[in-house]
Amino acid sequence: SFSLNTKQFLKTLHLNPMIMNLNHDSVKVKVDYYMKKFNYTRAQISKVFKIFPSIICYPVETVEKRVELLSNEFGLNIEKIAKAILISPSILGFKEESLLKKRQFYMDNFSVTKEQFNKMLAFLPTIFNLSEDLILEKAKFYNEHFGLTSQEFIKKFTTFPSILEYNMDTVLQKADYYMKKLNLSKEQFKEFILNLSLIHISEPTRLRCIA
Repeated sequence: SFSLNTKQFLKTLHLNPMIMNLNHDSVKVKVDYYMKKFNYTRAQISKVFKIFPSIICYPVETVEKRVELLSNEFGLNIEKIAKAILISPSILGFKEESLLKKRQFYMDNFSVTKEQFNKMLAFLPTIFNLSEDLILEKAKFYNEHFGLTSQEFIKKFTTFPSILEYNMDTVLQKADYYMKKLNLSKEQFKEFILNLSLIHISEPTRLRCIA
């Protein structure tokens, strides 16, 4: 059903040994469910299974409850849920209390409303997988060095999540380079961060684009 070669099968087995307990009929029921419920192709289901094999281990009833929660509590329609699963299939693995706790973290620390968080989730389904400590650390860094408010930081990382991946010393070096080369103030560089994602492109490349 999933077109796995030996290497892929062993990797999938390592991720979730429980797949060995599944029988053919059980797998078929679940594959048919995902195809009908989310309008997935077999290729899409296979892709998701390779990175998150647990998706085939969950009872259909459990998935239905997760879908109902994402719809009723987080405002995602079936198309957005289908897209979210393709991007971050582990979203089906979180229990209700974990999802609600994660949303509360953003509400408490970044003053986002439920509606704002739900929009963030629709745009960035991996938000449930991100380390809270890392987010707080990076938010503090961008505030102290570039004056980004918590709201500005949240807006930036949900549209450009790789901002969390950058080494902070590298960001400071790039900031120093651009501010000297382009005679920018910290406030002006802040606007570059918010609007142009300047920090992820090499200095010569960005200067050619600006020129």
